[in-house]
Amino acid sequence: MNQPTLAIIGATGTLGQLVCHHVMSTYNKTFNYIVTDYKLERGEMIRERWRNRDVHCEFMKLDVTSEDDIANVVSHADLVLIAVSQREPLIQKSCMKADVPTIDVNAFYSFAERVKVLDNPYDTTNVIMAGLLPGLSVILAIEAAKNLSTVDDVHVGFLQSTNALAGAQGAADMLTIVSSQLAGRHRGFKKKRAFTNGSTSITLRKIQHSEQTIMKNVFNKATIHYWTSWDSMLFNRLVSTLIALRVLPNHRHLFSRFAKHHPDQSEEATLFVELTGLRNQKRAKSAQQLTVKSDYEATALVVTGLIPIVFTSKANGVVEPWQIATVQDLPVQKMKAK
Repeated sequence: MNQPTLAIIGATGTLGQLVCHHVMSTYNKTFNYIVTDYKLERGEMIRERWRNRDVHCEFMKLDVTSEDDIANVVSHADLVLIAVSQREPLIQKSCMKADVPTIDVNAFYSFAERVKVLDNPYDTTNVIMAGLLPGLSVILAIEAAKNLSTVDDVHVGFLQSTNALAGAQGAADMLTIVSSQLAGRHRGFKKKRAFTNGSTSITLRKIQHSEQTIMKNVFNKATIHYWTSWDSMLFNRLVSTLIALRVLPNHRHLFSRFAKHHPDQSEEATLFVELTGLRNQKRAKSAQQLTVKSDYEATALVVTGLIPIVFTSKANGVVEPWQIATVQDLPVQKMKAK
C-alpha cells in the first residue's frame, strides 16, 4: 500500500519551516512529503534539507494565486497543510473539488467564513483556524469548563514575546488584531485586566479577536473577552499610542519590519483561559494556563497533532479544531516551555 502524501504549502516561510520540522520529525517515513514555494531555489533548498535526513520529500513550485499550480499540487496529495496567507481560499476550493482534506493556520474568522460557503460536494474535511490562538485556546476553555456547571464569563489572555519568531506578515497580522475596534466602537488595546502567572500579576489589554465568534458559539450564554500584551511595557505603550494616533493598523506593514528575532533569547508566550460560573450552585472560577517556548512552534505542534485525527475522523465539511480534538489529543507537553 502506498504511503499517504502530505503537501505543505508555504513550507519555506517562518511558520512553514516549523510545520515541516515538527511534522517530518514526528512522522518521518510514515508519509511522503511535498513542499511548495513560488521561488524555485528556495523550495529546492527545503527539499534537499529533508532528503538529507532520509525523508521522502519532493518540491513543487506553487503560486497561491494560481489555480493551475494549486490543482497540480493537490492532485498529488492526500492531505494539504496550509501555512501561508491567502486573499481568497483557492487552496480549499481546489481541495474540496478533489476531495483532499486540509488544515489551515489562518487566524481570521472573516476568511474562515469564505471557506464555509464554498461548494464542498464530498463534505471534505477542512480544518480552519488551527493554531495556538486561535485553535487550542477554545480547547483549553472547554477543558476548564468541565469544572463548572454553567459558564457566565470567558476571559482569554495572551502574553506575547517581543522576540517572537513571527516574521513580517505574522507581526502585521497581530498589529491588525490589536488595533481593531471593540464593540461599541471603543478603541482596542486600551482597557486593562490582570491575569495571574504563578506568583506574578500580568497586565493585559482588551482586544477584539476573530476567535470570539467561535468561543461564543461554544459558550453561547457567556460573555466573551479577549486580552493581550507584549512582555515589554515600553512596547505596549508604543503600540497603544500608534493606535490612538491612527497610525495602526493602516501602516502595520511598515511598523512590522522593525520586529527583530534574536534566536539566542527567549520567545516564551503564555496563554491564559479563565472561566467564571457556577459549581455546586456557588460562584466559582476555573482556569487553564499554558506557557510555550514559542507561539509559532506551538501552532506547528497543533497542526502536527491534528494530522492523524483528520485521517481517521469522520468529521464532515469545514470544522474548527475543538470540534475534532481535545487537549489529550494534541502534543501539549511538547509545547511547554522548560
